[in-house]
Amino acid sequence: MRQPALVVVALATASMAMVPAPATAQDVPEFSAEALAAFAEGAKNYQAGRYVAAIPQYTKAFELDGSFFVALFQAALCHSNLGNIATRDSLLAIVDASRDRLSEYYRHRLDTQLASAAGNPDGALEAARKAAAVGPGTKGVYQVAYWALRRNRPQEAKDALVSLDPEREPMKGWTAYWSHLAWAHHLLGEHEAELTVAQRYRELYADRFAPLTAEAQVLAATGQMDGLEAVIAEAKSRPIAGAASNAGALMTTAAAELAAHGHPDAAKDLYNRAADWYQQQPADQIRSVAHRNWHTFTLIAAGRWNAAEPVCQSLLDDVPANGWFHAMDGYAAARKGDRARAMSQLEWLEGQDETAGFQAVVHAALGDKARALELLAESFESGASFTMWSHRDLLLFPLLGDDPAFAEITRPKG
Repeated sequence: MRQPALVVVALATASMAMVPAPATAQDVPEFSAEALAAFAEGAKNYQAGRYVAAIPQYTKAFELDGSFFVALFQAALCHSNLGNIATRDSLLAIVDASRDRLSEYYRHRLDTQLASAAGNPDGALEAARKAAAVGPGTKGVYQVAYWALRRNRPQEAKDALVSLDPEREPMKGWTAYWSHLAWAHHLLGEHEAELTVAQRYRELYADRFAPLTAEAQVLAATGQMDGLEAVIAEAKSRPIAGAASNAGALMTTAAAELAAHGHPDAAKDLYNRAADWYQQQPADQIRSVAHRNWHTFTLIAAGRWNAAEPVCQSLLDDVPANGWFHAMDGYAAARKGDRARAMSQLEWLEGQDETAGFQAVVHAALGDKARALELLAESFESGASFTMWSHRDLLLFPLLGDDPAFAEITRPKG
């Protein structure tokens, strides 16, 4: 007896249209209503960003039907989003060992994640393109946008995203759709469209903080100061929701955009306001590593080298192997004239793998622009992700932003 109609409906809706219609037979068990129901519950939680809650549901679906490798694949995605890398890799290995049980679509989805785990973003993008070709309208199309943006291909990302309907699955309720579409418009210089997206993002998710940041950065980029101040006021009225979701982080982000778009004086003022905000917060509210990271580079951007040093040192004490923290410390040291400390941090970075981008930060602060640009280009060419910060880097932009080579490195590639 086949699964009840209600379970089929649950799968079709709550699973976010993840399975392309022509390929369901290999991916979805036909005779296990219980497994499908568990999968559907996991998908609802996944869609809402409740990854911890989704994992046991996906795991249960696989336990109920050992042929349901898509459920195990989804559990691996949850672990990836939670930063549980070892668990993610072990689950992906199990799925990969039975890849012949997957449809072509899910084999490409699996290859996307395996390439990501291997630090191969170009491979991830290529695999995502293949998944999208097999399953138009699925999450595979979104994955094209995700990886295209990280390879500085905003036009390809925008084209992928606008082919999806944000009011229907798999994008309905998926907040990252809006942030990524705004990102694509931003890098293409389409700020009017970006503002429309950011405002719609706020309408749909009024209780979230990320839409505020999306709107702040486009208002800053276009010099709309009255609108920006209104958003800052709204951010200050909200409780701290996370290291990147608070008024200080929002002001730092907006200041970087002001600097990158020809408003240096306004940027300097806002960096200082952001630094003041951090100084005014109760210590227990900004004690986490992530908060101290934001606090440190805000102080550096504001030119408060001496104030930044002890905060950065606390990060180095807690996470001594983090290359970015060494780069920030070296940058601040160089900017305040402590060449010996800057060189010491540079030497440490040179002894580590995949730190070209971090080395560029210290070289720029030491005045070696040519070497900084060379290392920055090398970093992106070797697979470092391009982000929204890449074009407005609050440490590099003040030193390299007027160099044509920097503009070429950060210019959209497709």
